Amino acid sequence: MKRISRRSFALGAVGSAAAASTGWRAWDAWIEVPLHERRDDDPLAALGRAFLADHPDERDLDRLRRLVPQARLARTRADVRAVLPRIAAEAEQDFDTHDVSTVGAWRLARIEARAAAMVALLP
Repeated sequence: MKRISRRSFALGAVGSAAAASTGWRAWDAWIEVPLHERRDDDPLAALGRAFLADHPDERDLDRLRRLVPQARLARTRADVRAVLPRIAAEAEQDFDTHDVSTVGAWRLARIEARAAAMVALLP
């Protein structure tokens, strides 16, 4: 069976489906966000919020910048999105070493989940 390319995920090719399949955990993460901070239009951010709901210790932007070095200079969501293609090799390595995180129905490489968390935390 052919695996889905991690790069295609990182590029957001299945981002909408990912957000839709995160289930109640994503809803719980979303509902806890104050109305003025909700960003319903960004499926990658929804995935990041669901990851952060399961891993509250990851809610430190400076730490995430160290753990996703390709995005260490990111100041906006667009900055993180611009480096997503560059994390594909490390994402593949995370899968090879079983360094994965389950977010809803998705198994993500740890670096993908952390990049999504950065998107959730940045403006």
